[in-house]
Amino acid sequence: MVQDGVWRPTRLTTEQLAERRAAAARFFPRVRDRRLRQIDVARILGVSRESISRWYAEWCAGGVAAREPRPKTERPPLLDDAAWQRLVCILEQGAEHAGFDTDRWT
Repeated sequence: MVQDGVWRPTRLTTEQLAERRAAAARFFPRVRDRRLRQIDVARILGVSRESISRWYAEWCAGGVAAREPRPKTERPPLLDDAAWQRLVCILEQGAEHAGFDTDRWT
C-alpha cells in the first residue's frame, strides 16, 4: 500500500514489527526532552498515535527491553503432519471413496 508517497506494507513479520518498535524507542529520548512529538514519531514510522503513546509509556516504565517481541499466542493447529497427510490422501482418492454418494465434495 502506498500512503503519502511512502510504501507501507499491510502485513509485517514478527521481526519487522520488533524492528519498528526498536526504531520508535530510538526516538523516545527526543520525545522525553520535548524535541519531538509522539505524533511526529507515529507519522515517521507509519503507526497510530495510540501505538506510539503505548510504546512510549512502556519504554518509560522499563526501557527498550519492555518492547521485546511477544511470544505468539495463536491457537495450536488441530492437525499434526500425519493427520494432514491422511487428509490429503482422502481428498486425492475422492468423495465416493470416502463414503459419499457422489464424487462431489459438498
